[in-house]
Amino acid sequence: MPLVWRDEMSVGDPMIDGDHKTLISIINAAEKVVNESHGRRDLQEVLDRLCSYTQEHFAREESLQRRIRYPFHEAHALEHRKLVERLVDIRSGPTRHMDAFAYEEALAQLVDLLEDWLITHVLSHDMRMKPYIQQAKAAQPLAKSA
Repeated sequence: MPLVWRDEMSVGDPMIDGDHKTLISIINAAEKVVNESHGRRDLQEVLDRLCSYTQEHFAREESLQRRIRYPFHEAHALEHRKLVERLVDIRSGPTRHMDAFAYEEALAQLVDLLEDWLITHVLSHDMRMKPYIQQAKAAQPLAKSA
């Protein structure tokens, strides 16, 4: 079942919320490949897109955290690095020379990563920034995220 953006997912910053909407779209595309096509080329394309966009998003999010003086910035950045490492490992997995069992294992790892990422990271860890974003906005409107 595709993920759908809800207002309750908002951290209160338009750039980060926009990134999260894009990530949900990419995650939905990845899950569609896993559940429907199992095509290695399709999977590699969505993994490449997910890896690239994730790194861009994390850079923007960490920049925002520094600007709002988010006290858990370092721990959050470490979580980002761990997610990128897992994604890179999974991305390097599904090759054309991989047997069917190993390929299915790579798909299962991808599904686990997507669930962990969305449920634990975005909907839990990122939401912890919301009061700090609101406080920074109240003190001085944030400049557009870079």
